[in-house]
Amino acid sequence: MDRQTWSEILSAHREITGLITKAFASPSTAPDLGALQSAIRRRLNGLRIALEARIYPELAKDVLVPLVFLIDEQVLERLASLGAGRELGWTPLQRTAYPADDGGDVFFEDVARMLKEGAPALLYEVYLYCLHAGFEGRHADDAIALAEVRTRLAERIEAPPPPAVPPPPPAIPNAASSRQIVIWTVAAVIVFNVILFSVAVAM
Repeated sequence: MDRQTWSEILSAHREITGLITKAFASPSTAPDLGALQSAIRRRLNGLRIALEARIYPELAKDVLVPLVFLIDEQVLERLASLGAGRELGWTPLQRTAYPADDGGDVFFEDVARMLKEGAPALLYEVYLYCLHAGFEGRHADDAIALAEVRTRLAERIEAPPPPAVPPPPPAIPNAASSRQIVIWTVAAVIVFNVILFSVAVAM
């Protein structure tokens, strides 16, 4: 996990979530969706520029894809809470960015492709982050499917390198236990980042 890259991602998502919260702060005033979308696009563009300074442009673009799906879902959920049909007022960011209208399906299709063909570790991390941050897509009513996707992504994330001078070896668990320890240790790192993000938003 590249801490600086993740700092950029977490900062951008925290700020965008703040923009969404502010836009929907007044129960008596309809949110200005045009202004909200413009502000989100500016922040996403800033994130893209920051990422391209650290990773190659194509990977930076790929990192933004699941984040855009997550952000669209965040806004649509807020609109749905205001009443039936209010979601129609939001032009999905994904429609003009990629274009796509079915991010709830494309997200999981991308995951399936990555698991089959392979992908940079950062992409596995970002997709896993989006799931822990609340993205549900087509699995909104299937917690078991969401948990399975999270587990499979965690399996693909490289564990941290061992220390230069390893400590004395503990009792060796069986192979299955070792594998689960690695999987959930890596997943815990992602969850920890989500917790930090959530705390920062609450503040």
